[in-house]
Amino acid sequence: MYQVRDGYAGKPLNFRLCDNRGLEEDHGLTHIEVGYLLDGHVPEKHKFTKDIPLAPDAIGFVKNPTLSDSIHCVAFVLDASTVDVFPEKVMEHIKTTQAQVNQRGIPRAVLLTNIDRICEEVSDDVSKVFFSAAVEECVNKVSMMMGLPQSHVLPVKNYHREVQLDQNINILALLSLERILNFVDDFLYNKLDEREVAKVERIKINE
Repeated sequence: MYQVRDGYAGKPLNFRLCDNRGLEEDHGLTHIEVGYLLDGHVPEKHKFTKDIPLAPDAIGFVKNPTLSDSIHCVAFVLDASTVDVFPEKVMEHIKTTQAQVNQRGIPRAVLLTNIDRICEEVSDDVSKVFFSAAVEECVNKVSMMMGLPQSHVLPVKNYHREVQLDQNINILALLSLERILNFVDDFLYNKLDEREVAKVERIKINE
């Protein structure tokens, strides 16, 4: 779980990023572990292993998670350059995970990485990303594949050759983060509405 600070010595900003191992053909979280992760039961820095599945008796297992412990948006990270050769088994893992995410009403997004590898124009100038036919085609393909609106597929470029920060790369990352945080806001407002409704119903019952 990572906190983002306002500058090197600044205060943590009011959101956290949770990172988990990627899905592979021969390895993936069980549906029970995915549920634990989404609901906030997983202790920080827990190492998922195929031989020892996470269970309620594990050290650090969060038995009574609060809303702040749970996941408020799930972002799948897909490599734009491998979309056409995406392993079927990995896609099955993703679909199973998506079903559990949907059951909880958690918003989903896709970070579409390495967009510079599918478009030479974007490779030369990242600011051209929203004018690239190749990137648009890839976004549409991922949108259909994941069953998400195109606005939920967020193209970004990885840092790999650069030795200094690049403003255009950063802008794409920040736009994607802003979009994800908007999804989070919607989710939390829905939770707030649910609590208000439940509170009113309890008052009526007491009356």
